[in-house]
Amino acid sequence: MLVEEDSGGGIIQNAFVHLLNWVGRLVYLNILWIIFSLPLVTVIPSSFALIYLMTESINHNKAISFKKYLQAFRSNLKDSYYFSLPIVGVILLIWLDLKIVSISNYWF
Repeated sequence: MLVEEDSGGGIIQNAFVHLLNWVGRLVYLNILWIIFSLPLVTVIPSSFALIYLMTESINHNKAISFKKYLQAFRSNLKDSYYFSLPIVGVILLIWLDLKIVSISNYWF
């Protein structure tokens, strides 16, 4: 946890501390995602690692660390590319089709 919860506080104070913990986790994960996504080739594995750690944090209330992010990044490296290649192919086909239509000046 980023902020220690005080059991002596009221319900509102505990809810605020809980909210601060989640904001801290999100900021930390976003910083890790940006660092690992700097080479554009690694955006997809970095996104998979982000989703994996958020799921772990929500479902099992586990702490988020750089070591766990790196482990999730490495373990999902190949699988994420196999999953995303068809999606990237469809996006490239749509982009190419739009380029051809814009060059031809012929709209249906």
